[in-house]
Amino acid sequence: MCFGIDKFCDAAALAGIDGLLLTDVIENEAGKISNRLAQNNIDLISLVAPTTTDQRLKTICDNARGFIYVVSRAGVTGAQETTSSAAETLVARARQFTDLPIAVGFGISTAEQIADVWRFADAAVVGSALVSEIEKADSPAHAVLRVETFIGQLLPQVAKNGAEN
Repeated sequence: MCFGIDKFCDAAALAGIDGLLLTDVIENEAGKISNRLAQNNIDLISLVAPTTTDQRLKTICDNARGFIYVVSRAGVTGAQETTSSAAETLVARARQFTDLPIAVGFGISTAEQIADVWRFADAAVVGSALVSEIEKADSPAHAVLRVETFIGQLLPQVAKNGAEN
């Protein structure tokens, strides 16, 4: 059974979705998908990686809405010890093609990494770190508490580190 893009967009809007992260969108379909999502006030969030060519980066930026999600390094997601210098370079490249906010993710999991990313990007994504906290929980209520605690530990440290930079 195929849900289809039209039914999907309508269902996403009904659910209150503001943005949609799509990976591996075929280049010639991205514009159509972005326009269809926009009809329902949903932003297409696109990933760009250090290996993305300038031509592809421009196309992605032209079709994106909401923000651009910069992959901090080649490889897979998950907590890392340090952030990659490739992310800063890629953010600078993306800024040539868009005025949208730029978020950096993949491996960001500490206040120090967030503060480092905030030197050159508009946001840092800690998705895998949040998923890890949820996986450690033994109930939905405990998952919420773990996430609140994790974020609570990041924020004061991020504010302190951000003030120092």
